Amino acid sequence: MVDSKNRSFLVIGSDFFSRQSAIESIKKKISRQGCPALNTVVIYGEQIEPAVFQEKVLTVSFDGDKIIILKNAQELPAAAKDFLLNNFPKTIQANYFIFEIDEDVSFLYDKKSSADKFLSFIQKNAAIFKAVSAAKETTIDDFRLSAKRRDLSSSIYIAEKLFEKGNSRELAPLMLGILVGVFSYVDDYSRKEKCLKLLLEADRNIKEKNLDAKLAIELLLAKLMAG
Repeated sequence: MVDSKNRSFLVIGSDFFSRQSAIESIKKKISRQGCPALNTVVIYGEQIEPAVFQEKVLTVSFDGDKIIILKNAQELPAAAKDFLLNNFPKTIQANYFIFEIDEDVSFLYDKKSSADKFLSFIQKNAAIFKAVSAAKETTIDDFRLSAKRRDLSSSIYIAEKLFEKGNSRELAPLMLGILVGVFSYVDDYSRKEKCLKLLLEADRNIKEKNLDAKLAIELLLAKLMAG
């Protein structure tokens, strides 16, 4: 029988960089267990449709077991949560799960979370990593430098910190301007064209579709730096 705490992990903390460090540590731990080739699937809890979620979880990877990172796991649709609860022993046979929650550790112990069947199940069955916040002052210049280095983890961490202390209406256009400047210098024309389309799409999503600016920037960074 598979030990669920060797196949599922809960990473919780309010600091992105600390959570990312914990996730990378978990990946290394899994690799040391004899699974060097792993396909990583990232799912955003607040965006995934239940049917799509089931498909991603049940799809067999011929390259080996998958690591499924569930960002904002507490925001999964109810149907997706129920599916996972009812099929957990089966799904961890071919998947490693990392449940990531962008909240202070105390979140797990408030009344609402304590009464949540899904969160209670995860706490019981997953190995828990409490990501301690790291105090770090960030500036827009830090964001510019991390974008130039194509450092996705640092870019998202810095963006998150800037949004915490700044006005999103002012920050989003400023960040988009920096990214336009950085990705305008891509040598490959087709790659440059794709990047500029992504930037325009993000700008429209924020201005016309009222998508949360922080989420729009984080998604944009992931797409721009995907390769």
